[in-house]
Amino acid sequence: MESVRIEHCRKCESTNLTNLVYVQSGDPVRVYVRCSDCGAFVARYVLTRYTSDQTYECLLRNLRRYAYASGKRALQEVEECGTTVQAEFDRVEKLARERPESRPVVQLIEDARQEEKKKEDPED
Repeated sequence: MESVRIEHCRKCESTNLTNLVYVQSGDPVRVYVRCSDCGAFVARYVLTRYTSDQTYECLLRNLRRYAYASGKRALQEVEECGTTVQAEFDRVEKLARERPESRPVVQLIEDARQEEKKKEDPED
């Protein structure tokens, strides 16, 4: 399953949103999404990894945090920070244009979990 939904405010339907990135020592980074038009809370995301448009700087930060057993793995990170992330972004943008999703994000996540469960245990 592959789907893309353009996030919007459920109160005013605006897609004009602001991400509030909350960083606290010892906790995962959390992103709170606020509607820029009406100020309503829209969503919260918990990050496992962050990549920005400044891929080289992002890579250097990641390399400092993670120990790599081989240069090959470090090189893989370099490629992911640049080419792969941009290609993924381009694919997601195209998918959003061609097949915009109307189901709520919570439903998309649940449907993806159910599909994954079916793949893991096809007899159920």
